[in-house]
Amino acid sequence: YYSEGQETPQTHGISKPREDIQTIMTVIGRRKWSEIETQNLNLQRTYLAGCNLGKGNFSKANFDKSNLREAILSGADFSKANLSNTDFKDAILYHADLSQTWLTEANLSGANLISANLNFTDLNQADLSDAKLFNADVNFADFSSVKFLNMREFISARNFENALMSPKFRAEVEKLQAKQTAEKQN
Repeated sequence: YYSEGQETPQTHGISKPREDIQTIMTVIGRRKWSEIETQNLNLQRTYLAGCNLGKGNFSKANFDKSNLREAILSGADFSKANLSNTDFKDAILYHADLSQTWLTEANLSGANLISANLNFTDLNQADLSDAKLFNADVNFADFSSVKFLNMREFISARNFENALMSPKFRAEVEKLQAKQTAEKQN
């Protein structure tokens, strides 16, 4: 977790947002549940690369086609949000709530999803290359057509047995599990 104003270990030429933009996003992220039920937050096509939105409440928000590259989103609540086509490359989503979200065609390459909640999340056509999934909860998440998912990362997640996956992918998972079990016994 990184505090506001602290450099992230992965800055690749993405400049930090202007101070006024960061302040606006911090205030929006502090919404109360009563406000979420009555207001639909539309942040479609928003450029928020490098923003610190950690612990923000973005439940049910629409971030379709937004840029959140290298954003700090640790502990943020995105439950039931539309995150389709969103760019999360190298974002820090440690312990974020992504349950029941639409992450179709999202770029999650290099994202830190360690201990994130991905229960019932739609990940169709999402790019998960180099994503970190250790201890993420993927109960009933749809991995049936994801792109570039590292098998070892996938099986380091919790409840991966209940995730939706193609028969071919499931066979590969079971083969890797059997291999790891055999290695432990030797």
